[in-house]
Amino acid sequence: MHPAVNASLVWAPDYVQRIASFLEPNEAACLRFVNKATAQLFAGLTIRLSQPVPRWAFQQRWALEGSCRALPRTKRLKLLELTARSDDVANLELALAAAGVRFTHDHLVAAAAAGAVLCCIYIANHLPPGNWVQWPDLAHAAAKNGHGAVVTLCLENCGAAERDLVAWVAGYGAAEAGHVALLEAMLAEARASWKGAAKARAQARADARAEAREEARAEARAAREARSRPSSSGEDEDEEWESEERAVEEWEEEQAEDHAAVLSLLARITGGAGEMHDWSGEDLRGAMSAAVYGSSPVDWAANAELVLAASPEMNYAGSYAYAVAVQSCADVVPRFEWLKAHGFKAPARTYHGYLGRWTNPAALRWLLAEGAVMDERDKRSLESDAMRDVNMPLLNYMHQEGWALDPTYIARWSAIHGHLSVLQWVWDAFGWTTESPSGHGLTDGVFTSVCRCGCVEAMRWVYERRWPEGLQAGGSGQRQGQGLLPSAWAEAALSGCEAAVELLGEWGCPVPADGDPYLKLSESHDHTVWSILPVLHRMGVPLGPAAPSLLARCVDVGAPLPTLEWLLAEGCPVTDWDLVEQNARGRWRYRDAAEVEAWVQEQRPRRRRRGSRSRVKRRRA
Repeated sequence: MHPAVNASLVWAPDYVQRIASFLEPNEAACLRFVNKATAQLFAGLTIRLSQPVPRWAFQQRWALEGSCRALPRTKRLKLLELTARSDDVANLELALAAAGVRFTHDHLVAAAAAGAVLCCIYIANHLPPGNWVQWPDLAHAAAKNGHGAVVTLCLENCGAAERDLVAWVAGYGAAEAGHVALLEAMLAEARASWKGAAKARAQARADARAEAREEARAEARAAREARSRPSSSGEDEDEEWESEERAVEEWEEEQAEDHAAVLSLLARITGGAGEMHDWSGEDLRGAMSAAVYGSSPVDWAANAELVLAASPEMNYAGSYAYAVAVQSCADVVPRFEWLKAHGFKAPARTYHGYLGRWTNPAALRWLLAEGAVMDERDKRSLESDAMRDVNMPLLNYMHQEGWALDPTYIARWSAIHGHLSVLQWVWDAFGWTTESPSGHGLTDGVFTSVCRCGCVEAMRWVYERRWPEGLQAGGSGQRQGQGLLPSAWAEAALSGCEAAVELLGEWGCPVPADGDPYLKLSESHDHTVWSILPVLHRMGVPLGPAAPSLLARCVDVGAPLPTLEWLLAEGCPVTDWDLVEQNARGRWRYRDAAEVEAWVQEQRPRRRRRGSRSRVKRRRA
């Protein structure tokens, strides 16, 4: 066959599917890009960023300039989180450059939970200044998911003073998920390292005291006090050593208590009723809740019977409240029925907000049928949870039961977070239409809120229903920006989504004359929004009366050098260069501090020339 002929054109569907069966999920999904036939054949497959993505496919999507222009800051952060889970450092580097955001500690924890060792190392080395790796958090997330390699990474990097703590926390994580071998390894590691860690902590504490005393002596000498305090005495040294020894004892006592707790968790997984006879009431109640809700759908009842046999007289009614923390348990009602059948009655009210935290409609319905009481505060709390989690079954349940929901509040809250499905639900459930005599709840506040989320799709959805006359007039209403608010510019700019700002320009939204969007950006302390400044300027938003102080403000809050150069090139006036220099000297917390300070100093000759021209103009006038 001639090389110019595409061999994929003669692929039979059976052969292609056979090939796909040997590929990783994302590799199989990428077969959609071969030709139209494979695109149709694999239309149901989706590329999951949390799994390894072929390098060429990732570059094809994210290496292009402006690939993230339609994504608000929240989704750019999510892009980093998902890519970090894939453990592909090259793709993560590309995602970081494309997203224009910084790593957070949450990205590190997400990578640890996915067992992404290489990405953990990369993120730890690229955290912004002032951020430190919390090794215990990483160890817990990794151990809970059975990733021993990440736990080992944490132990190797945490330092001697923290090694035992990291081991204990990893042990808890392993125990929670039933990883017995990893739990036993962490127990052994904790026993082996706790004395050394306690001594290291005590030594660090002693060093800190010694440093503080030395600083106090230096201050005393500098002040030339008439009567100085004796520098040190043998008694002071004895007290110091005694306190250090006591510190070691205290740490050992604390770790012994933790050791007992972890052993309880181990017994809960591997032991029988005989192992629990000497447990405290708190431990037994915790074991019952873990058995009822934390066990698999197959053996939860057997585990619960095991705990019950260890102490038949114990009251386990508190297990109903524990279920608040395990909302993911789908078949919770049979477990409630088991508790009830064994004589444990569901309390009408255990504490304020108890029912307000239930987001499982079936469980909530069961509890209310058993006589549980729910007040308006509980209902408001539940309403907020349903919106936050986009819990459509719960929203439907509340609406069907006739609860006094506030549709405008739901619409505005959903608009802030870009939850288009909830917005559509409110519109349909409450019978809103563009022609309804009673109107609808898509207020100006809802529109500015949806601009703040930066979701272009949600912005269009609200606009089409809030101002349908703009569309019916053939677009003239859009161009004139009828009804749109100037404040929407600042909200869209703060979302960090360039496409959202451009959409306001497309609609002809009136621009503010006071430069408020630029001021809001300079006050946000969010470096991801700096790319929005040129977009605002291109859309015709003037710098306004605040322009003379804008450069100094941007220097102070860490705007990158390209942004500062752009401001000056666009003619941003500067009335106080001394303040600009002062702010540049105070940028020590930013990595480009020296570069920006040098750039500011380079502007001195240019400032003199500008000043001379200004004086000549004033004399001629």
